[in-house]
Amino acid sequence: GLVSHNSYQGKWQYDLAAISTRYHRENVPDLLLQQLAQMPPETRNLLGSMACLGSAGDITLISRVLNLPAGEVHYRLHPALTVQLVTLNAAEYTFTHERIHEAACALLEPAHCRQLHLATATLLAQTAAEAPGNELLFRAIHHINAAADDVLLPQRQRFSELSLLAARRAKHTGDYTSALSYLHLARRLRTETGHDFALSLEETACEFLLGNLSTARGLCERLLASPGGLTEKAQAATLLAEVHIRQSGYQLALETTPSWLTGFGIHLSRYP
Repeated sequence: GLVSHNSYQGKWQYDLAAISTRYHRENVPDLLLQQLAQMPPETRNLLGSMACLGSAGDITLISRVLNLPAGEVHYRLHPALTVQLVTLNAAEYTFTHERIHEAACALLEPAHCRQLHLATATLLAQTAAEAPGNELLFRAIHHINAAADDVLLPQRQRFSELSLLAARRAKHTGDYTSALSYLHLARRLRTETGHDFALSLEETACEFLLGNLSTARGLCERLLASPGGLTEKAQAATLLAEVHIRQSGYQLALETTPSWLTGFGIHLSRYP
């Protein structure tokens, strides 16, 4: 539908803007993969770095990650643009086909890719927490997760706190699965070996919101038996009572709530 013949005017018409962003048919990537193998070494390395960071992205970010001037990035990318391995729209690049992206990813060693992810995470983390919306923050967490094994000790606590923030924002939007994965990442990056009550409470809440009631109940009971402040324990007790109610354990919910209220000096009769 991008190229058509207008019989009334007797000429062909085409939408060049739509064609330039259109993914190719399956027979075309085979030809493009041959072109990829013939690219100059500096172009291949650049394509590998770009593919490592995503099938589409920002040229400015690539320039900063690789510490290359934007003009040099465009110069090295020119051969790939000529044969349409990638397209360039303003300051954003896009690989023209998934198979091209996958082949470009394979150009770099995994250890090199992790270092690129780490450099990108470090750059994005500088502004991710204060940026409006969640897109930049979630992008930073993606790169942190990809480079988690290579994160150095001075960065681990900062990245852990950023992952916890991402988890709370994802939870706020209702994406509890992503929130739980961000919490697991935050725990993986923690530098302290002791118990983190706040982190565990967030994990418990996500399990509850995902409907994993048995898991949430076990986590609540573990929290209530672990060290922690009275207010934090009250939050865990409230959540445990909610789990009991969802499981139709009304008597257990009734026992849980008054017993923890006594910690605040509130004494209620079980049988008023």
